[in-house]
Amino acid sequence: MGKLTDVAKSNSNWLKLDIGESTVVKFLDYDIVPNSMDPTKKSAQFKLEENGVPKYWTSGNSRVLKFFDGIKKNTWVKISRDVWLDKEGKVVDGKSSWTAEESEKPEAPAEKPQEEKAWDE
Repeated sequence: MGKLTDVAKSNSNWLKLDIGESTVVKFLDYDIVPNSMDPTKKSAQFKLEENGVPKYWTSGNSRVLKFFDGIKKNTWVKISRDVWLDKEGKVVDGKSSWTAEESEKPEAPAEKPQEEKAWDE
C-alpha cells in the first residue's frame, strides 16, 4: 500500500479495507439504518475504534449482523474483506465477502519514522 493510500485511509471516518485485507478494531456500538442498496431493508452502522481512532462501518451482511448480535461492547473484533467465489470456486471480479470474528487486542504499532518536512519548510 502506498503512502497516499495510507493517508486517505487515516483521514476517512469510515473503515476501508481492500480485498485481502483485515484489521482488528474495538466494537463500540451500532445503529440500525436503511440499507443503501434496498431501502425496504435495514443494515447496521457500526461504531468502531481502529488504532485509537473512531471509525464507522455499515453492513447488511446477514452473517456479520448475526455475529455482532452476540458481541458485547468494547470487544476486539477482526474484520476481513475477502474475494467472492462463485459456486465453482472461481473468483468473481468486483465482488467481495466480509467476515468478522472475535480477536485479541492488537499490539501497539511500531513507532513510525519521523515524516519528511515539506519542500517549503
